[in-house]
Amino acid sequence: MNRKIAIAGAIAALVAVVAISQTNEGQSTLAWISGEDPQDKVLTNPNNGQPVTLEAVQKEAEWRKDTAEQLRKLD
Repeated sequence: MNRKIAIAGAIAALVAVVAISQTNEGQSTLAWISGEDPQDKVLTNPNNGQPVTLEAVQKEAEWRKDTAEQLRKLD
């Protein structure tokens, strides 16, 4: 039974990867199916209205990690 569940999970993961993979036009398959243009939906920072960049997200993640470590040391 566990083997069947593992196989079903692996197949589901494979289907998800294929569905999210990039097409030749650089547009994801899900966006292509839905007819949406991913460039129209840019994630913006609600505080300043600027586009969210990977660098900003990584800096935020590092800051939160450092802050969490500092707070644990205080306990």
